[in-house]
Amino acid sequence: MRVYLPMDVIDHILSYGDPEVTMKHKAVINQINYYIKEYEYLRHQAFNFYYNWRKEDVIYFMFNRSYFKVQARGVYCNCQGCINARLKDKKIKEDKMNKWKKNKKREERRIRAYNERQRCIDPENLPGAPFPRNKYIIN
Repeated sequence: MRVYLPMDVIDHILSYGDPEVTMKHKAVINQINYYIKEYEYLRHQAFNFYYNWRKEDVIYFMFNRSYFKVQARGVYCNCQGCINARLKDKKIKEDKMNKWKKNKKREERRIRAYNERQRCIDPENLPGAPFPRNKYIIN
């Protein structure tokens, strides 16, 4: 059974917009309000960088905070070129880590073998030993 809604009802429903977009817009407005409140608090605190700034300079405060956030977490673009570059960088880092692990294991094996060889060598036959004992030397 199909239900046919009048165009007025359809227009009213669609006027709400996409829920995801609405939530994103709401998050942006909430962040702007938070920055304004934070700026108002900081500009009245003595020994603060924003002390005695004008109320109209809140936009520079927002730019600074946004810049600091971007610097902290990095800028990510969703274009295919940037995605490929990130994947390539990640693969290079993984390859370097795997190579490092492989070399570390190889070095550990070499040290282990070297130490075992050291334990197997008879100290009397080392170069610099005064006189090697030999059963065949007659005194």
